[in-house]
Amino acid sequence: MSTARPPVRGVVTLSAAAVAAAALAAAFPAQAKVPQSMLGVTRHDLTDGDIRHWSLFCDPDGGTHPEARRACDDLRAVEGDLTLLRARYRSAHCVGGHTPVRVEIRGSWHGHIVGFHAHYPNAACPHGTAPSATLVPG
Repeated sequence: MSTARPPVRGVVTLSAAAVAAAALAAAFPAQAKVPQSMLGVTRHDLTDGDIRHWSLFCDPDGGTHPEARRACDDLRAVEGDLTLLRARYRSAHCVGGHTPVRVEIRGSWHGHIVGFHAHYPNAACPHGTAPSATLVPG
């Protein structure tokens, strides 16, 4: 009568998983903070179809957004109220002709679902309003 043995591959996989879990625990200690706010920022050039997307995390600040700290500071100053982005753009900042863009910001701010979308005559226009000047990278 033969006795079935556990597959060796399963034991090796389990050991590799245990090592990986230990490495992750060392890299991210228990006190590591999860961002309190997570936003997706999208700029869609309606003329050539180019779409750019950035992630923005606040408290702690980070993500793929090139100026995450400044953008989060601006959002903290208005307590995450994206409705303030609806302010009209200033013509001095709308240089470059008519190459329309659509801007969308979606996500959560300290546990509240937030969202914003608007169309502008060109990519420079969102920089004429605060806090969108830092929220939508140029």
